[in-house]
Amino acid sequence: MRKLVVGLLAAVLLVTAGCGGGSGQHQGKPAAARLAAAKKAFDASPALHITLSADKLPRSVAGLLSAEGQGTHQPGFKGEIKVVQSGLSLTVPVVAVGGKTWAKLGLWQQVDPKQYNAPDPAGLMSTDRGLSSVLTRATGVGRPTPKRQGSATVTEIDAKVPGTLMAGIVPSADPNSLFDAAFTLDGSDHLVRMALTGTFYPNADDVTYTFTFSGYGSKATVHAP
Repeated sequence: MRKLVVGLLAAVLLVTAGCGGGSGQHQGKPAAARLAAAKKAFDASPALHITLSADKLPRSVAGLLSAEGQGTHQPGFKGEIKVVQSGLSLTVPVVAVGGKTWAKLGLWQQVDPKQYNAPDPAGLMSTDRGLSSVLTRATGVGRPTPKRQGSATVTEIDAKVPGTLMAGIVPSADPNSLFDAAFTLDGSDHLVRMALTGTFYPNADDVTYTFTFSGYGSKATVHAP
């Protein structure tokens, strides 16, 4: 009977250790190593589903409120964005590839995202100047903090992002500011969420942009309209 009880306890412990999305294999790794692994996984995925949303935009600001679509490492992007200008919001389909961006304003028209204080959508996937570059160039990186998210365990890591780096992604960001960053990694050290807070627009209150990423390993190709 004693052997049976011990065997059952061992089985329970093994099952429990296997829960939580595989996070056990990364426990104890330094934050910088985990962020480096997250960048490697981000850059290795041919495509990712990306969502972007602002908590709010100051009334006087013209800028990007939200976006959703497929980003690729061509780099390219195909999806939908919502911009605010003069107090009015507009949601339009967009395609970005080959250094050019098109918006469907009745017909497809080439546009300059900087006119809306918005980043180049395709540039978000750039391996050296896009969002993944933030992971390994952040400063003041905090300790990894495990948290439950539904039935899975994720890890949150706080850091600071230099304004010069942020301005290379979002053109209206203040290059002289320091931005707060919160990274969320899953059990495989995939970046699943990134929240960035700071002076994205001059002479305005701080804004928080939250990105989510899914579909690691998916494939897609973006073509000009």
